[in-house]
Amino acid sequence: MRGLFKRKGSDIWQGRFRIPENLWRERKRLVALGVKDAPKTQEHARSTGKLDQSEAREAFQAMLGAWDAKMAAWGRLLEEGPQGLSQKQQTALAADYARAFLAKHEDNPSDAPPPRPLREPPEVNNGAWKAAVKAMSPAVQKRLAADLKAFLSASDEERRLRLGIRIIKDHPAFAAFLAPDFASMLEAEHGAETDAALASRGLHIDSETRGLVNFEMARLMGAVHRGLEEMRGHEWNPVRELEVAPHVCCHA
Repeated sequence: MRGLFKRKGSDIWQGRFRIPENLWRERKRLVALGVKDAPKTQEHARSTGKLDQSEAREAFQAMLGAWDAKMAAWGRLLEEGPQGLSQKQQTALAADYARAFLAKHEDNPSDAPPPRPLREPPEVNNGAWKAAVKAMSPAVQKRLAADLKAFLSASDEERRLRLGIRIIKDHPAFAAFLAPDFASMLEAEHGAETDAALASRGLHIDSETRGLVNFEMARLMGAVHRGLEEMRGHEWNPVRELEVAPHVCCHA
């Protein structure tokens, strides 16, 4: 049943929402496919935040529209599986989130939350790694050692990101060892931001695309944080990376 009601002892109007039966039966599968906000009950309530009934009704209609769009997206996910995105769409998705973050904090940049601390990369020390290094020429070993030293000593996210990509590209033998940890590092630092960007569009993407969106999120949010740092120094300059990024992304 869908409609407005008040909880006992509260003057705030609540809205009722219900997951359609065909989707509720597939709840476990939806979670396995990556849905992270599936309610634990088929019917649940959400606050409209309104005391006035007419205002609550208007807010509830907007909430219902978003809910119905989400249910439609879940249905498509069950039928078609997670989708991929083009390179332009990946960048636009991350840029949309970064622009909203900047718009929220640029008036008072000192109040903006700091970027997440860098996670230390795990050590790689096993027989396969030793064999791969042994097969490299002395010159390649020397270049790899220098690149790894720079990567591990990088003190800011942008530099570590850039160095990690360069190592993966310049040292294919090492990529198999570094790439999974690099992807894990990006997920830990930017996965929540990617989740928020996807939820705003009702999107469910495959794991490979998610890694690429995390990369774009790291690049563009790094630019935003640098821009906010300049603003804290009373220099309100445009963030170039956002100016050149595409604006149109995609919808489920």
